Amino acid sequence: MSGVAFLPLGDGGMTVEFGRGVDPDVHARVLALDAALKAEPVHGVIEASPTYRSLFLQYDPVAIGWDELKEALSERIAKAGSEAPEGRRWSVPAVFAPEFGEDLPMVSETKGMTQEQFVNAFCAAAYRVYMIGFVPGFTYLGGLPEPLHLSRRLSPRLVVPAGSVAIGGVQAGMNPIEQPSGWHLLGKTPVRLFDLTRDQPCLFVAGDILTFEPIDAHAFAALSEQAKSGDPIARML
Repeated sequence: MSGVAFLPLGDGGMTVEFGRGVDPDVHARVLALDAALKAEPVHGVIEASPTYRSLFLQYDPVAIGWDELKEALSERIAKAGSEAPEGRRWSVPAVFAPEFGEDLPMVSETKGMTQEQFVNAFCAAAYRVYMIGFVPGFTYLGGLPEPLHLSRRLSPRLVVPAGSVAIGGVQAGMNPIEQPSGWHLLGKTPVRLFDLTRDQPCLFVAGDILTFEPIDAHAFAALSEQAKSGDPIARML
């Protein structure tokens, strides 16, 4: 099939690749196939995981062979086209200040902006959730305005706090747990991105659209307490 590559990953994995780079049109094709598989499942497929440019499939090779799976997927790709389902829209509260995002002063200065100007530019954009991964709930975001692009740190930090809002290269992202990271920290959100007590542990899914709502430190403390009760905090628009 033109423009689509079917790549093996071990005995029970297949990657269906639609293109290269961070491209909303490529991502739309990924999500269209993911939706088609939900609407018309393929026997033997255990799980599908969308990424920036591809859909990873875990399948049972006893239940379905490679050629049969490729044929079934090709049929669904042809039917699905390039129109992805409309994503949910969210407003995500976050506090942006040096005590919550220690790289904010450096990043703002590097870009020739005040901290307020940088935060305003960051929060004016709408971000597409391209994928969830690296650790459970890590939210990879496309849509970072080009004037804010900045290469990742040369020396990654071994520990970055849960809830950190950060940028790296052309991307933005949010950390669900304490983890290593080479991204630049701008602030923190009280939203629990991953919570095993929820029916859907990962709050966001690929295709969702997020905007950030700046809050102050007092609101962050109050919302963090509220989140402990299971409140998602983020508002669906």
